[in-house]
Amino acid sequence: MRFLILSIILFSTIITTNIRAQAFHFDDTLTTLIKNTDQSPAHWYLEIFNDIGSDTLLRWKADLSEIMPGWSISFDDQNNYYPAIMHNDSANFMLYAPLAFPQKLIIGNTLNLVAGIGSAKFCIYNPNEPSFKQWIIYEFIITQGALSINVVSPLENVTVMEDQIDFGNGFMNGNFEIYSIQGSLHSSGAIDRSIQNIDITASGTYLLRVYCDGRVYSRKFIR
Repeated sequence: MRFLILSIILFSTIITTNIRAQAFHFDDTLTTLIKNTDQSPAHWYLEIFNDIGSDTLLRWKADLSEIMPGWSISFDDQNNYYPAIMHNDSANFMLYAPLAFPQKLIIGNTLNLVAGIGSAKFCIYNPNEPSFKQWIIYEFIITQGALSINVVSPLENVTVMEDQIDFGNGFMNGNFEIYSIQGSLHSSGAIDRSIQNIDITASGTYLLRVYCDGRVYSRKFIR
């Protein structure tokens, strides 16, 4: 009798733990968006389903290590909107009890005239039951649009030094932006033949974009 009672308790515990750990599911975990740079922001959604019939606290965490420099990723859980998230950002959100229409997680990508291929990945899990994690992936295949074709040109005759970037006689004036390889804006401002005091101390790959006379020039450099 004691063995039977212990077996029932153990079986109930396993069932309860499994239900708690898997409180949600997606029918699809991958979305591929094929857009051009004129179609910004590019966004899509994945439906998330509540499997336990009650409101449940979940969390997302972003992996933006594979997006193009210059892209700006947003996240919307239909209750909170995050307009410009960074690599490894995270936040809690509420997965509501089953609704008339499934709840959606909406990822947006402001393209900033940047074509390329990349993906934004999000880990979804219950912070109280972290053993069950689900990855959702948004793939972006972005080509140049009619409005921006031939706008982005290689940036030539540039000397990158420890604390400044020298353009020689290439640019008398204009504006610049420097992005990390994860797509976050490091610094921006006006130029006058050079960029002074750029103060990049972290090693890595960066993207320099210069805006001058209605054109955009781009170059990657390694610090």
